[in-house]
Amino acid sequence: MGSPYTFADPTEVGADLALLEHLNAARKDFLDTLCARSSTEDEQVLSLLRSESTFLLAQFFYLITARGLFAAEQIAQLADLHNEYIVQLLDDPAKMARLGLTSARLLAAMFTAATLPRLIQNWELRAGAIDQSNLARFLAHARA
Repeated sequence: MGSPYTFADPTEVGADLALLEHLNAARKDFLDTLCARSSTEDEQVLSLLRSESTFLLAQFFYLITARGLFAAEQIAQLADLHNEYIVQLLDDPAKMARLGLTSARLLAAMFTAATLPRLIQNWELRAGAIDQSNLARFLAHARA
Protein backbone atom coordinates (compact mmCIF):
# COMPACT_ATOMS: atom_id res chain seq x y z
CA MET A 1 0.00 0.00 0.00
CA GLY A 2 1.23 3.46 -0.83
CA SER A 3 3.97 2.13 -3.11
CA PRO A 4 3.84 3.43 -6.69
CA TYR A 5 4.92 0.00 -7.87
CA THR A 6 2.71 -3.02 -7.47
CA PHE A 7 2.88 -6.57 -8.64
CA ALA A 8 -0.67 -6.40 -9.96
CA ASP A 9 0.29 -6.14 -13.63
CA PRO A 10 1.77 -9.47 -14.74
CA THR A 11 3.07 -7.92 -17.97
CA GLU A 12 5.16 -5.40 -16.03
CA VAL A 13 6.41 -8.07 -13.63
CA GLY A 14 7.24 -10.33 -16.57
CA ALA A 15 9.21 -7.54 -18.25
CA ASP A 16 11.09 -6.84 -15.01
CA LEU A 17 11.94 -10.50 -14.56
CA ALA A 18 13.08 -10.81 -18.18
CA LEU A 19 15.34 -7.78 -17.74
CA LEU A 20 16.88 -9.22 -14.58
CA GLU A 21 17.39 -12.55 -16.30
CA HIS A 22 19.15 -10.88 -19.24
CA LEU A 23 21.33 -8.73 -16.97
CA ASN A 24 22.39 -11.73 -14.91
CA ALA A 25 23.07 -13.82 -18.01
CA ALA A 26 25.14 -11.03 -19.58
CA ARG A 27 27.13 -10.60 -16.38
CA LYS A 28 27.77 -14.35 -16.16
CA ASP A 29 28.79 -14.48 -19.83
CA PHE A 30 31.20 -11.58 -19.34
CA LEU A 31 32.85 -13.18 -16.31
CA ASP A 32 32.99 -16.59 -18.00
CA THR A 33 34.64 -15.03 -21.06
CA LEU A 34 37.10 -13.15 -18.88
CA CYS A 35 38.12 -16.35 -17.13
CA ALA A 36 38.28 -18.34 -20.37
CA ARG A 37 40.62 -15.75 -21.90
CA SER A 38 42.79 -15.51 -18.81
CA SER A 39 46.34 -16.76 -19.18
CA THR A 40 46.10 -18.64 -15.89
CA GLU A 41 44.23 -21.66 -14.67
CA ASP A 42 44.98 -20.88 -11.03
CA GLU A 43 41.64 -21.25 -9.26
CA GLN A 44 42.41 -18.44 -6.79
CA VAL A 45 43.02 -15.99 -9.64
CA LEU A 46 39.95 -17.20 -11.53
CA SER A 47 37.87 -16.78 -8.39
CA LEU A 48 39.06 -13.19 -8.15
CA LEU A 49 38.23 -12.62 -11.82
CA ARG A 50 34.65 -13.81 -11.12
CA SER A 51 34.24 -11.36 -8.23
CA GLU A 52 31.98 -8.35 -7.89
CA SER A 53 35.06 -6.12 -7.63
CA THR A 54 36.37 -7.27 -10.99
CA PHE A 55 32.98 -6.65 -12.59
CA LEU A 56 32.80 -3.12 -11.13
CA LEU A 57 36.32 -2.37 -12.32
CA ALA A 58 35.54 -3.57 -15.84
CA GLN A 59 32.27 -1.64 -15.84
CA PHE A 60 34.05 1.55 -14.74
CA PHE A 61 36.65 1.34 -17.50
CA TYR A 62 33.98 0.43 -20.06
CA LEU A 63 31.99 3.53 -19.13
CA ILE A 64 35.10 5.72 -19.33
CA THR A 65 35.83 4.39 -22.82
CA ALA A 66 32.21 4.40 -24.01
CA ARG A 67 31.81 8.03 -22.93
CA GLY A 68 35.01 8.93 -24.80
CA LEU A 69 36.89 10.23 -21.77
CA PHE A 70 40.41 10.38 -23.10
CA ALA A 71 41.66 13.91 -22.34
CA ALA A 72 43.03 14.96 -18.96
CA GLU A 73 40.46 17.78 -18.82
CA GLN A 74 37.71 15.20 -19.12
CA ILE A 75 38.99 13.08 -16.23
CA ALA A 76 39.33 16.25 -14.15
CA GLN A 77 35.70 17.08 -14.95
CA LEU A 78 34.68 13.54 -14.00
CA ALA A 79 36.48 13.97 -10.67
CA ASP A 80 34.60 17.24 -10.10
CA LEU A 81 31.28 15.54 -10.87
CA HIS A 82 32.28 12.69 -8.57
CA ASN A 83 32.96 15.17 -5.75
CA GLU A 84 29.60 16.86 -6.35
CA TYR A 85 27.88 13.48 -6.06
CA ILE A 86 29.75 12.74 -2.82
CA VAL A 87 28.53 16.06 -1.39
CA GLN A 88 24.95 15.18 -2.42
CA LEU A 89 25.29 11.82 -0.67
CA LEU A 90 26.69 13.46 2.46
CA ASP A 91 23.64 15.73 2.52
CA ASP A 92 21.29 12.72 2.36
CA PRO A 93 21.83 10.48 5.42
CA ALA A 94 18.89 8.24 4.46
CA LYS A 95 20.43 7.47 1.06
CA MET A 96 23.83 6.91 2.67
CA ALA A 97 22.23 4.39 5.02
CA ARG A 98 20.43 2.63 2.14
CA LEU A 99 23.73 2.33 0.28
CA GLY A 100 25.62 1.23 3.39
CA LEU A 101 27.99 4.18 3.21
CA THR A 102 29.52 6.20 6.02
CA SER A 103 30.49 9.83 5.96
CA ALA A 104 34.11 8.84 6.69
CA ARG A 105 34.18 6.57 3.64
CA LEU A 106 32.65 9.25 1.44
CA LEU A 107 34.98 11.98 2.67
CA ALA A 108 37.95 9.72 1.95
CA ALA A 109 36.58 9.22 -1.57
CA MET A 110 36.74 12.89 -2.48
CA PHE A 111 39.40 14.25 -4.77
CA THR A 112 41.31 17.01 -3.00
CA ALA A 113 43.84 19.65 -3.97
CA ALA A 114 46.48 17.06 -3.03
CA THR A 115 45.03 14.05 -4.89
CA LEU A 116 43.53 15.59 -8.02
CA PRO A 117 46.88 16.63 -9.58
CA ARG A 118 48.15 13.03 -9.41
CA LEU A 119 45.00 11.79 -11.15
CA ILE A 120 45.45 14.32 -13.93
CA GLN A 121 49.20 13.73 -14.24
CA ASN A 122 48.76 9.95 -14.57
CA TRP A 123 46.02 10.46 -17.15
CA GLU A 124 48.18 12.88 -19.15
CA LEU A 125 50.99 10.32 -19.25
CA ARG A 126 48.63 7.62 -20.51
CA ALA A 127 44.88 7.94 -21.00
CA GLY A 128 43.21 5.38 -18.78
CA ALA A 129 46.02 5.28 -16.22
CA ILE A 130 44.56 5.61 -12.74
CA ASP A 131 46.44 4.59 -9.62
CA GLN A 132 44.77 2.34 -7.06
CA SER A 133 43.97 5.06 -4.54
CA ASN A 134 42.25 7.24 -7.15
CA LEU A 135 40.43 4.25 -8.58
CA ALA A 136 39.21 3.46 -5.06
CA ARG A 137 37.92 7.03 -4.79
CA PHE A 138 35.87 6.66 -7.97
CA LEU A 139 34.47 3.29 -6.90
CA ALA A 140 33.86 4.06 -3.19
CA HIS A 141 30.14 4.52 -3.69
CA ALA A 142 29.67 1.93 -6.44
CA ARG A 143 28.91 -0.90 -4.04
CA ALA A 144 29.24 -0.94 -0.30
